[in-house]
Amino acid sequence: MNMGADFQLPLEVATVRVATELNGLRERLERVEHGLEVVFVESDNVPSGQTLGMLQELDVLQQSVGALADYLVQISSLMNGRATVCVDEAVKVVPLREMASRLNGIAAKSNTSGTPELF
Repeated sequence: MNMGADFQLPLEVATVRVATELNGLRERLERVEHGLEVVFVESDNVPSGQTLGMLQELDVLQQSVGALADYLVQISSLMNGRATVCVDEAVKVVPLREMASRLNGIAAKSNTSGTPELF
């Protein structure tokens, strides 16, 4: 879908793409949080105050990322196609290839394995 440097994308589409990425990150944070909780339950160790604080921080991160995604979706629904943006330059600052491809509108396979993408 990348049509070159002068290709203008509706800002509504660009913000929805970012919101989709944020929702994916929120889901991954939720899986990490639940996985850590399972580890603590199975180990029969009482988590320290610091560990509980870290789990709470993960929860806040997950909720914050989800809220930002919802915010972007709401903003995009109010735009009514009135604005456009060239995403080519913006995407250049995204070092994760698959994420950059998705933000640019190119279908890239999703990294569902939970392993980090090396760049």
